[in-house]
Amino acid sequence: MIGGMLVNQGITESTDPVTVLPNKLAYREKLTALMNAGKDTVSLQVGISRMAAINQKNGYSYGNRILQETAWLIQEIVKERGEVFRTDGATFAILSETLTREEVAAIYDMIHYRMQRGIQVNGVKSILSANGGLITTHGAEVSADTVYACLSYAYEESKETKHGELVDFNGSINYESSKALELMDTIRTCVIEGCTGFSLLYEPVISAATEKCTGAEAVISWQDEKYGTIPASEFMPVLERDFLFEELGDFILHTALSDAVELNKRKPGFLLCINIYRIQLESDYFIDNLLHILSESGFPPAQLSLKFTADCRYVGIERLCTIIESLHQKGILAIIDSFGSGTDSILFLKGAPVDAVCMDTRFTGGIEENKRDRDWNT
Repeated sequence: MIGGMLVNQGITESTDPVTVLPNKLAYREKLTALMNAGKDTVSLQVGISRMAAINQKNGYSYGNRILQETAWLIQEIVKERGEVFRTDGATFAILSETLTREEVAAIYDMIHYRMQRGIQVNGVKSILSANGGLITTHGAEVSADTVYACLSYAYEESKETKHGELVDFNGSINYESSKALELMDTIRTCVIEGCTGFSLLYEPVISAATEKCTGAEAVISWQDEKYGTIPASEFMPVLERDFLFEELGDFILHTALSDAVELNKRKPGFLLCINIYRIQLESDYFIDNLLHILSESGFPPAQLSLKFTADCRYVGIERLCTIIESLHQKGILAIIDSFGSGTDSILFLKGAPVDAVCMDTRFTGGIEENKRDRDWNT
């Protein structure tokens, strides 16, 4: 069988072929033009939960029809007040230079309500659940990529921790919206420029049995003259969902392992713990890249442990097990961090062959003073 296809690149470059909406590239171009013109904008990202399950149950043809019907529904609600785009997967973006934040929030509520009433395709009604993130710009001198990264962060927060409640990026990382955008834009630029301004600090790991320091956990921070020192908790929640994180993740691995080699010379048997983020685990090249960097450094694999952030459950239990088994073959330990901080379950823990679990402080808080807490943790 011989097949061929003719593609008009002039159209498909900026148009989604399923919904015929402008795509993510077109969104970025339009947003850039508006910001360069000094316009205030509001962006809403809205998406469908469990789209993979819909595709698996009814087939991709049915799933595409759901996307088309959802696109038409959003356009019907937005009308001429803003432009609708198809972005990643089962998500759409609405960009407006005339609507207020409150008006866009009302649009999201309407979309959420209509999706919950169900969308019918080929006589089959699917009750859909929406997630939504929102961000505003005020002619800020930042890149459209930074705006989209922050918007995606707000959307993922809605999806993973807020059960579909609309999340506004404004104030979500302890900064007023424009300052947060400028901060994230500066940090993203530093990643692009070779991770300038980033450094690692090391928190000691103390043995409960001997009360002696046996190793350390690498913790990243960022610093410059304008913003001072910014801890990882202020920027990592956004960066760990950004395509730029691959470069930062490699910087962390290279720096931590190089430092640990020197520490191991002074303290043989030194144990190193490095935080690993979900976006790294989603990469098909994570294990190969890790082992290459580890081999280059000369640090003993048996003295290395990797601490997976709490949202590692979203990569899927089968993939996580495969990764952990590959690490165990090299003698590397795997730890789940902050267990219980999200929607973790004992079943997830049962299925993942990890070596240790760091419990969320809400489980261990008060353990010294409260007998009930102490008995429960036991």
